[in-house]
Amino acid sequence: MQHSSSLSWRKNGDDQAFDSETWEFKARQFRSSAEFLLRSFDSSVDNLTFETIMLLPSAEFLMTLSIELISKAHYLKKTKRPKEDIYKHEVSELFESNFLSPKQLTLLRHCERYVIWAG
Repeated sequence: MQHSSSLSWRKNGDDQAFDSETWEFKARQFRSSAEFLLRSFDSSVDNLTFETIMLLPSAEFLMTLSIELISKAHYLKKTKRPKEDIYKHEVSELFESNFLSPKQLTLLRHCERYVIWAG
């Protein structure tokens, strides 16, 4: 996402632009959609088609986007730094250096790459 992508949101004072609960809700929506796609794939695994196989990367995208959004919600709740920092894909940079475990950092960086690639 470009830094200017949400400019109208921020200029017009939209309360949702920096509302952590809104970001959490959106994250839950994407996670639920990803889970639905995975259940759909599981139910059709005996009769795979191109369409059913494509459920997997779609679910992965939705899950990685969900992880990005929930991370941004956490940042909004806990930080004193500029809230505008959430409007970038380098989500791992939003956290203090020792906040994430190495595995969490690897996952978050995968999410960053996947969302940018798919976006």
